[in-house]
Amino acid sequence: MKRIAFLLLILSLKCSVTYAQSFRAGFTSGHASSNLAAGWMQPRIDDLRGHFETNYGRKFFDERLYCGGFLFRGPAVSNVEGAYDAMVQVLLVVPQAESVHDSLRFRLGGWQLGTAFFGKDALWFSEIFDLIIAPGWSFGNFHLRRWDDDRRSRYTNPFVGPKLSAEFRVNIKRFTLAARGEYLYDLTDPIWRRKTDFMPVLPWTYNRGLQLTASIGWTLKEEKQDASSAE
Repeated sequence: MKRIAFLLLILSLKCSVTYAQSFRAGFTSGHASSNLAAGWMQPRIDDLRGHFETNYGRKFFDERLYCGGFLFRGPAVSNVEGAYDAMVQVLLVVPQAESVHDSLRFRLGGWQLGTAFFGKDALWFSEIFDLIIAPGWSFGNFHLRRWDDDRRSRYTNPFVGPKLSAEFRVNIKRFTLAARGEYLYDLTDPIWRRKTDFMPVLPWTYNRGLQLTASIGWTLKEEKQDASSAE
């Protein structure tokens, strides 16, 4: 299952980065932009937080993991009739550090690479507003670093899975503002992988849940083209 999911992700990435000129046909937005993004993701880490509460007397880490990064999106592929909106996004989790005592510390972080493709603009008739609905895939890795006296190691929790996204954009001259909502369904093994045997086993964690981001960016220069003039 993981190999099939990864192969589908690579194929969708290949489609998503093949950008063309702006088309108004096929319910595409007709807008391409490069954006800085920030927001939060909400993986299922209740069991992980409960583990730390049981062992150390308090819950570690916030339920929401904050993130920031960039994305590139716009109309894509082949011809006017088959054009669609696509997106590639890279996000980094803002690290959270927790200390049990001077000799035992933890830090949770991670990253995510996502793509959305075959997107259609529900507001395709508007030059200012876009509402893109699209399926996609994401993969990435959470990592939990542990410092115990002079010993240093970490856990990792890679993930890959499909998602459904909706993004509302406001395009003002050369600037674009956007709010994006996604729901990701993690298909991978939820067990944390230990890099060294001396560390205790941690309970499972799925990156399965809601993710919200807001972004601001620069609209890329476009040349308008209609279906009658396209070859």
